[in-house]
Amino acid sequence: NQNGNLKALIQVKQGLVQDTTQSIISFSSDYNNRAFSVTPVGATITPTLFFERYDQTEGHWLGFTRNEVRRDGLMFHTWDDEGERFFVGCHARFDRNISVDGTINQGTWNGTSGKPEAGILTIKSGNTIWSGSDFLAIGDHISNSFTNVMARSFSQQSTLSSKTNIETVDPKYALDLVNRTDILSYQYKADVAQGKTKRYTSMILDDVNDVSKYYAPDEFANEERTGRDDGSAVGYLFLAVKELTRRIKNLEEKLNG
Repeated sequence: NQNGNLKALIQVKQGLVQDTTQSIISFSSDYNNRAFSVTPVGATITPTLFFERYDQTEGHWLGFTRNEVRRDGLMFHTWDDEGERFFVGCHARFDRNISVDGTINQGTWNGTSGKPEAGILTIKSGNTIWSGSDFLAIGDHISNSFTNVMARSFSQQSTLSSKTNIETVDPKYALDLVNRTDILSYQYKADVAQGKTKRYTSMILDDVNDVSKYYAPDEFANEERTGRDDGSAVGYLFLAVKELTRRIKNLEEKLNG
């Protein structure tokens, strides 16, 4: 309270205020007679709580509001609803769905020079999504086991503008490489532990023995030799088919004399 150069202090202690039987402080705003109230159980702000932003001009605010429609929760606002000023400095648990209209960033704000570190996102059924500098994985990041991914189709980048040092590959070499690659049937340990019986068939990258037990050329593996490069394998299979087609055609020409 201020009157001229005089300032007054209002101090409220335990007692009767506003004809109630408990200690309460209330501030009114227009028709709302409990815009801000303090009771023994806590403080209540109705319907909106605003905070002035210390680093912006007057009127730039942060605030919470109740949703205008009947639903759980409340809404957090910045002055233009575009500021990135809401920060959770510890783990946060959401017991219901999370809907994001924009993007989810980990490690830094948009527009800064910092690069987000690899993060982990837990998804339904115990799987997780995690990433490194040049990969994105889905499965169990603790045991490095991976889950199935289902989609209508998968596309690999293959534009000329994205490539350099282009060279031709001899179809004879491709056919020889395909013939020398060991292809075996196997099960995954994680599947067997869960009682699954599904078997898979492909080459095997030996990360156990000093001398590889099975022949799996680098052309069919990723650079780290931790997974298959099916895109390159398909390319070599195309070349192998071309070489077989050429040989069949030569034999047919000899037979037809």
